[in-house]
Amino acid sequence: MNGTVIPPAEFAQGVIVLIPKCKNVKTIEDLRSITCLNTDYKIFMKIIAERITTALKKLIGKEQTCVAGSLIFNNLMLVRDVIAYAEKFDKQWAILLIYFIQAFDCISHGYIWAVLNSIGFDEGFISLLKSCYKIATSKVMVNGFFTEKMKINCSVRQACPLSMCIFALALESLIRCINRTVDGLELENGRYKISSYADMSQSF
Repeated sequence: MNGTVIPPAEFAQGVIVLIPKCKNVKTIEDLRSITCLNTDYKIFMKIIAERITTALKKLIGKEQTCVAGSLIFNNLMLVRDVIAYAEKFDKQWAILLIYFIQAFDCISHGYIWAVLNSIGFDEGFISLLKSCYKIATSKVMVNGFFTEKMKINCSVRQACPLSMCIFALALESLIRCINRTVDGLELENGRYKISSYADMSQSF
C-alpha cells in the first residue's frame, strides 16, 4: 500500500461501544464512548508507528513528553520549579494551563496532512495515511444492535497505535509557533515557554 490502492472498507471500520461512567445513567454525558478497531488495522498502524519512532525523536521538541524517551514527570517537576522560583524571588509570573477538550476527536484531517507535508514527510507516506482515513467509518453498538455506519471526517482514531504519533506531530506545529512568539520565563537552567503531554499543556 503506497496510497494509490484504497484498502477494503472493513479495514478501517470501527465499533463504538458506550460504557457507563456511573451507576445511574440518565444522559448521554453519563456514557463514555470507546472505539474498537479491527486487529488488521491496528497491526498495520503499529508497524507504521514503530517505523517513524526514530523520526519523532528528531522532530518532536523537548517540550512534549508524550513520546518515547520522555516522561510526564518532567512536566510536573518544571511546574513545581517555576512556582518555587517565583516564590523565592518574588516573581509576578503566571502559568496558563491549557486543556484541549476532545482534542483527538476534533483535529482536522486537512490540518494533519498540511503539518506532515510541512515537516517533510514523504508524499507516499502521507497518501498511505490518507487512503486509510478516507475510508474510516464507525458503527455504534446499542443493546447488542449496530447503527448504520458513519463516515469519520475528522479526528485521529481512538485505539489506533499511530494516533498519538500523529497528534504529537500536529501539536508540535503549535508549540513551535508559541516558541517563536512568547517570551516565557527565564530560570537558572534555561528559558521555558511551554510544556505539553498529549492534550494537556502549560504555557509560561
